[in-house]
Amino acid sequence: MAAFKLGGRVFVHADVTVVMTPYEGGNSGLPFTALACNKLAAEHGGKAITIKGNSIVPVSVVMGESEPTWSLGWDTEAISRDYQVHCGDGAARMNHDISITATRPGLQSVTWKIIQAVIEKGFGISSDVGAQMKDEFSGKNRQLIMVVGGVEYDPFKLPEGGVAL
Repeated sequence: MAAFKLGGRVFVHADVTVVMTPYEGGNSGLPFTALACNKLAAEHGGKAITIKGNSIVPVSVVMGESEPTWSLGWDTEAISRDYQVHCGDGAARMNHDISITATRPGLQSVTWKIIQAVIEKGFGISSDVGAQMKDEFSGKNRQLIMVVGGVEYDPFKLPEGGVAL
């Protein structure tokens, strides 16, 4: 795994734990832990809407929609295979919750919760000459929540006293 620097310290993805939990099937609600993730990505995919008025300048700009996406690269295809077995038939048609926790020495841990994820890409294989087989899961989800110090932060929740247009 390639190392990277954060706050003057060197880390690798070995500091990250990925837990996936299917909503349906024989193991519905039972978590599956993957420890060999080599690629992580998740984003809100928010889109703003401008409300036009009688001038060139918009009257308002507001967050109007979101299309969250995520992807997880597995160091080895065995993780993909083991999760398929954990879920049983229909894994690509199920909703999943995914929890990614980064625990770093001397820093507060952070967890990203990918809520109601659908796996659009995965349960396959990829390999280069001289390398082991690997796989990648990716898809869309309903929400992306960050948890720091036991407090959840939802970027789309209205702030206290806020109102939606």
